[in-house]
Amino acid sequence: MPPYPAEEEIPVSAPPVPVKAPSPWGPVLLVIILMPLISYVTTQFVLIPKMRESLVKAAIDGVVLPGNGKPGNDAALLAKSGRKKDEASTSFEYSFDNIVVNLSGSKGTRYLKTGFTVFSTNPELKAIINRHRSELQNLTLNILSSKTLTDLELPGAKNALLGELQENFNHALNSSIVDQVYFNEFVVQ
Repeated sequence: MPPYPAEEEIPVSAPPVPVKAPSPWGPVLLVIILMPLISYVTTQFVLIPKMRESLVKAAIDGVVLPGNGKPGNDAALLAKSGRKKDEASTSFEYSFDNIVVNLSGSKGTRYLKTGFTVFSTNPELKAIINRHRSELQNLTLNILSSKTLTDLELPGAKNALLGELQENFNHALNSSIVDQVYFNEFVVQ
């Protein structure tokens, strides 16, 4: 009998191998390469076609003058709309320029300087507005001076203001003569 008890053999394992963290450069390079590509594709195939479509629709509806100076472009736009040239070009306008009002609640320290154009399909637009110019200017001054700076900073405030002007002009003229109103100038100081 041996003086010492037999030792059991304990298996010896290899030391653990350190695990490498994945490199952050793979995703970074992927983003650097893919983002411009995605932006280009989105712009060319989504944004630009939608903008062209809305511009053509606006031109056909008489919101802006059709064409961009290239010959034949007006005819192409009118052909798409199915309207005749005489029909599409019967938009009449009247401009109100250099209207300055103090904003409500500013104690005379803030003002709005604006100009806008009224559009209509009625050929008598200028004569009608000239007959009622004082009334319409007074109405415009009352509407604009009732607005606060906060009112004008809200999203969509300018569009709402244009709609309010259109609605009040039509009400004052007792007819739906005003089809659209657009700002030419809009400065808050």
